[in-house]
Amino acid sequence: MPLRLETKHPDFGRMIHEDQEPRVIADASDGLIFTEGPIWNARNQSLTFSDIPGNAMYRWSEGGGLNRLVDYSYKGNGNAYAPDGDIVTCEHAASRIARRDGDGKNYRVVVSHYQGLELNSPNDVVVRRDGSIYFTDPYFGRNPSQVGVERSRQLAFCGVYRYAQGQLTLLDDRCETPNGLCFTGDERQLYVADSKPMEIFLYDVEPDGTLKNRRLFARTSGEGPGSPDGLKLDAEGNLYCCAQGGIHVFRPDGQMLGRICFPFQVANFTFGGKERKTLMICAGNRVLAIQGQIPGLPGPCDRA
Repeated sequence: MPLRLETKHPDFGRMIHEDQEPRVIADASDGLIFTEGPIWNARNQSLTFSDIPGNAMYRWSEGGGLNRLVDYSYKGNGNAYAPDGDIVTCEHAASRIARRDGDGKNYRVVVSHYQGLELNSPNDVVVRRDGSIYFTDPYFGRNPSQVGVERSRQLAFCGVYRYAQGQLTLLDDRCETPNGLCFTGDERQLYVADSKPMEIFLYDVEPDGTLKNRRLFARTSGEGPGSPDGLKLDAEGNLYCCAQGGIHVFRPDGQMLGRICFPFQVANFTFGGKERKTLMICAGNRVLAIQGQIPGLPGPCDRA
């Protein structure tokens, strides 16, 4: 399957080259059903990701191949590395944020309720360098689907939250279906995708970790399956958003540069490889890799 690009700005051509074919890292032949939550560890050059309906987490490396890391993940979705190397996971089936060590062991629950009520179904998560956890909480995991367990909601809203020093803080309850999120390199701003209205918002992060000055950054458009989901930034500040028909790429000012097109839903991706220029993409029952030209931002635990 040759790579197909949709170019909106000349700069897009230097970011992704079209003359390549996506590499299949893993797919349905490995038992995968719907992949999500990819995270890269530069220290051991490995990719960890979730299979939500498969109720498992996997780890892949060039030398070690694909291995099952966690056998029962409570339909884990988004993942993030903490500065100490722990893996923080959003659990659709249990409506919780959980934590494991880097080998997938020593499981413990971080947070499950807000003001005495169950969270909806935490979806995606990022961890700042100070260890504070930011996550989105739409209701997708309470729907009757392969990625959810049908049950009624206890909260009347969908939130963006911060968990730090044992305290859960609601940061914003205005998103209809908050999904992917990512920090800028200096962690002074936070992007959040809102899936149903197909919008991406940008916030300023206050010194106390709260959010202010919410504004619309961009709307995604185009044909193909998907809606605003996983978000990542490259080293030049360009934002990549998994959405309709592939991965949409925007300049820091919100102008769309282009789209990496796929005929199937792309839910999330991360930058990996030795130079962090490889886009490692979770797309349905497969994980793909394509080569980019600009490195992604390193996470708090991703520096070699």
